Amino acid sequence: DSGEQPREVFCNFEGKFSDLKSVDEYVYSMSLESLDTLNTPGEEYFRNGTKYISSTPYGLENTQEVYVYFPGCPTSSIPKEIADWVSMSYGIDVTAGLPDGYYILCDKNQICPFIGYKDKTAEKAESETSDPDTFSKAEIQEMLSEYLNGQIDTEEGAYEVCDESSENDTENSYEFVLRFSMSEKAVQAVIDAGGFPTANKLIDTITVDLTTGQVRYEGSGDTFQLWGRK
Repeated sequence: DSGEQPREVFCNFEGKFSDLKSVDEYVYSMSLESLDTLNTPGEEYFRNGTKYISSTPYGLENTQEVYVYFPGCPTSSIPKEIADWVSMSYGIDVTAGLPDGYYILCDKNQICPFIGYKDKTAEKAESETSDPDTFSKAEIQEMLSEYLNGQIDTEEGAYEVCDESSENDTENSYEFVLRFSMSEKAVQAVIDAGGFPTANKLIDTITVDLTTGQVRYEGSGDTFQLWGRK
């Protein structure tokens, strides 16, 4: 265990294909007419303990012609490099042909194929890397807690991100109260030194900008990025 936080690289994009041509019964070629990246490459955000990093559409950069392999495509029609990539990266065995429900999309000159699904798997994958503006307040609260506690020595205690009121929430921002709860070890150290430990010490009020992902400490004015370009 390296102790490093799990990371996922993703890209949301859309485009348009044209000039569809049949290569054989199970393989078609088409031209990539346009391609737009919906996220800004380099943006980062945290969700469910994982850091998500947005990227460019790897495998479709500088692409002109794309091949599509349909379910039932025999192994003889799938280049070995593509078959090996699909097996290694997606765990899909194509030794008996492309299984029902699966599609392969690949640049003719690059071996970086995409897999299409005919079931709910793709929708599930998409939901894991959805745009930050779809986050609920509870999800952002969890993201804040994970991020802030990842920056400190947890032997001293832990930050608690509290949703104590929605009175100051707006369409574009959420407000939280940040407290610090001392660990038993830290509490005992204070007592042994003749001091009086403070339970759930109020640190500050923090506001999250839902548009930019910026977090602001209202007391000090300091900011940091929870998601978005650093």
